[in-house]
Amino acid sequence: MRAQNVKIITTSSMAGLLLSSFMVIIGGMSHVEAQENSSSEVGAASGSNRFVIWSDETFGSRDILFRRSTDNGATWKAVVNLSNNPGVSSDPQIAVSGSNVYVIWTQLNSNGQSPSITFRTSTDNGVSWGSKVKVANLSCSNCPMHLAVSGANVYLSFTSGNPAGDIYFKRSSDSGTTWMPEFNLSSNPGKSFDPRMAISGSNIYVIWTQGNSEGTSYDIFFRRSTDSGSTWKSKINLSNDPGNSGNARIVASASSVHVVWEGVTGVLDIFYKRSTSSGSSWESVRNISEGKGGLYSTDPQIAISGTKVYVAWITASGEQFFRRSTDGGITWKDAVMVASGGQGRGGIAQNMVVAGSNVFLTWASGEERPVLFRRSSDSGASWSAAKDVIPPGRSHGHVLAVSGSTVFIASAERLDTSSDDFGKGQDILLVRSTNSGGTWSSPINLSKNSEQSANPQIAA
Repeated sequence: MRAQNVKIITTSSMAGLLLSSFMVIIGGMSHVEAQENSSSEVGAASGSNRFVIWSDETFGSRDILFRRSTDNGATWKAVVNLSNNPGVSSDPQIAVSGSNVYVIWTQLNSNGQSPSITFRTSTDNGVSWGSKVKVANLSCSNCPMHLAVSGANVYLSFTSGNPAGDIYFKRSSDSGTTWMPEFNLSSNPGKSFDPRMAISGSNIYVIWTQGNSEGTSYDIFFRRSTDSGSTWKSKINLSNDPGNSGNARIVASASSVHVVWEGVTGVLDIFYKRSTSSGSSWESVRNISEGKGGLYSTDPQIAISGTKVYVAWITASGEQFFRRSTDGGITWKDAVMVASGGQGRGGIAQNMVVAGSNVFLTWASGEERPVLFRRSSDSGASWSAAKDVIPPGRSHGHVLAVSGSTVFIASAERLDTSSDDFGKGQDILLVRSTNSGGTWSSPINLSKNSEQSANPQIAA
């Protein structure tokens, strides 16, 4: 969701316009826009192997391209076309477990029809790749989906079905060689979309946004499995709000599960809920943003490290806020503004990743949209100054990943800002820091072509 698209309105019209605007956002946001703000949610790559994928139009139709590095991102091997499909391939995701690299994407045939989720595996850190596998048929070309791995288990949640759509789950217990039949998690007469997963041992947690049959109300629903996806408990309405809720995120560690989302309460705020019983029971909802930023708080990000829980969000005016709990979500410190929209440095799209006591934040800013970076080395108590780590181009989505003391940022950048032609001259730029964000390399152009490269994903 892009804060710069929000209009300033009068107090008298605030509630009605907020509600109608929010319905447009959660019902009409494209999958590409939804993924622009997503943080890296993949397993750690082995050794010094690093992987980047993106969608690219270099070969005529849109394909999924892959590059790997064996020296922690200093140099990169040649581009590999994973999809090599006469139709359009888009919305790639990547996950890693040991030397296994898993990639999924949405694929259409040459007539632009028969959308499906296509899956491909490498068992040798991306040196060679197995055949393409059709994992599931879809009812839409941009159905949101989420890939996760745990050991030899590969998990997939996705939206499909007509006319409204449901949330389905599918798994493989043998590293993607074979797949179990899909299971309908939502089974709802209204529209269900935007699935997200978190894994903790054999527990799988899935959240999604679900509407009533009239499409007049949306809530955040939750469902869990305690046996690696073989069976599922009943679904739970987490938000249960007479207003509207959407754009949820979930993290889990041991028996603790934490969820954040956007909700309408006269203004658009960020809400938080936690379970300390592996999702069997839930505590009361808490308003994390508490109206900070005024009219509109959006794009919540959440991360955990031990007993510390971190939440970040952005506002209509481009401000970026951060809030933390040091006791597992029981109490919360005051919100801190880490980027000020009034200074032209506020957030448009953001990412947050945590590694030990380090908290890393990135965001795009302003009309020229440089990608900026800030770090806290003391669990969010204090912050370094903001740095332009990818110089002003025109960022159309970036991702952040961390491995030890090395930080990676990949961004889809339109380098020629003299034209508003989104589809031309857009490349994938990557920068890295080997000292936890102290200093940064010059950008490496991974795609380097004259067509559109988009939606980068990193596995570090």
